[in-house]
Formats: sequence, C-alpha cells, structure tokens
Amino acid sequence: MTGWLPHRAWLAQTVVCALLLVTARATAAQSQDELFDDGRLHDLFLTVSSRDWEALRANADDDTYYTADLRWNGLTLRNVGIRSRGTGSRNGVKPGLRVDMNRYIDQTFLGLRALVLDNSYTDPSALRELLAMKTFARAGLPAPREAYARLFVNNEYAGLYVIVEPIDRTFVTRVFGAAEGNIEAGGYLYEYTWIREYGFDYLGPSLETYAEIFAPRTRETDAVSRLYQPLEMLARAINDTPPDQFETTVGALLDLPAIVKFLAVQRVSG
Repeated sequence: MTGWLPHRAWLAQTVVCALLLVTARATAAQSQDELFDDGRLHDLFLTVSSRDWEALRANADDDTYYTADLRWNGLTLRNVGIRSRGTGSRNGVKPGLRVDMNRYIDQTFLGLRALVLDNSYTDPSALRELLAMKTFARAGLPAPREAYARLFVNNEYAGLYVIVEPIDRTFVTRVFGAAEGNIEAGGYLYEYTWIREYGFDYLGPSLETYAEIFAPRTRETDAVSRLYQPLEMLARAINDTPPDQFETTVGALLDLPAIVKFLAVQRVSG
C-alpha cells in the first residue's frame, strides 16, 4: 500500500498535466476562422444585468450601451458593451445587437474590436444575407464573414442569430493589408448615416455637410479638413467631370472596375 501512494500521486499529476496541455492547445487553436466557421452552429452566451437587458429591449430604437460578459467556446471576455442595432429590423422581441469589445476596456476578442449579432428579423429563412456575402466573396470582392449561432442571454435562449464581422479597421486590415488598416497612416473608411436621400450629388465645398451624413470608421481623430476632403473631391469629380474625361479623372480617385463588379454582384444577389 505504501508503494502505491507515490505511484497514485504521480499518476494524478500526469493526468492533470495532460488535461492542462489539452486545454492550452484547445485555447490556442481558437481563432477568428473558427468563430466564423459556417459549417457549425455556434453557441454564444451574454451575461447582462436583467434590468439592463429589459431596458435595452424596451428602448430598442436607442443606441444606449450596456455592460455584459461574452462567452464562446470556453473563452470569456468581461465588460463588453452591447446595444441595439439595425434599421427596419429593430425591435424589443428579438433585438439585433452590436457587441463592442473595447467600449469600456482596451481589449479585443480573437483580435476583433466588435461583433454584430444579426437577428434576421425580416428574413424568416435567415439565409439571404449569409448567402449574399458568400456570393460577394466568391466573386473576389471584400465581404464580411458570417456564421450562425444560438444566442443565450443570462442562460435563456434568445433565438437564432447570424454572427457578422463588422466592417471596421480590423476588417480593412484583413482584406486590404496592414498598411491600409494602420491607425495613423491607413486608408479612410466611412459609414453612410441615413438622414435624407443622397445620391452622391455634390454638396458644395463645406466639409461639415459631408460630416453630417458620413461617420468615420477609421482615422476618427483626424481633423475634419483631412477626414472629409477625399469625399468632397470625389463627389465634385463625379458630378462635374465631362463624360469624355470621366474614366481618367474619376478613375484616379475610384476603382471603377471594382465598383462595376460590385454593382453587378449586388444586382445578381438582389
């Protein structure tokens, strides 16, 4: 019996070390590619104050952020920010969500600064957007990665959601390279904010006019004169250039073949 005790202790230590090694390997293997693996149904967990969750649902049209913890595949990130999102799909029954990893703390999740949880509220099939993005990607055009997930809020099933890669600086870095995604010297990314109908007509030289309808998603701290000058120049060139000079003049500012390809795939997807 006395000879068995040291052997049993050695065996227990070996088992513990093996389990730790397996766990470490599993954690190290977790990546963005796994998160956006659309060949499986993921489970996502949000832990949030019940009062905050009810407030988010009751005020689905607001962009108010609430603190939550995010868990996926054994990884937990605490103190993320969640808010309601969407346009015509906003509702308090099954709210679409934006999850900002660094809303309160300078942190990322698998290198991502944010995630979009699309509620597919206006698409009962939950297929249209994911298939459209796959079509864009197959055509060689930049497209966000997407995958399906069951969302649980405070361990209660909230519904089937689509995990969507947000189009931000992290996306720009993945698609166009580190130089374009550089926070100081990279390219400019804007999100059109719908205030009124806008067909990219020339709004005049005042840059503040463009700032009203285009929100910066990179280089956010740049001065208005630097941030919106490219948009003013592009709008002026599109509207004022004679047809026989259009390809040369506008082509110097805009990738015309890529735009035509984008519009063609968009038309087919529609």
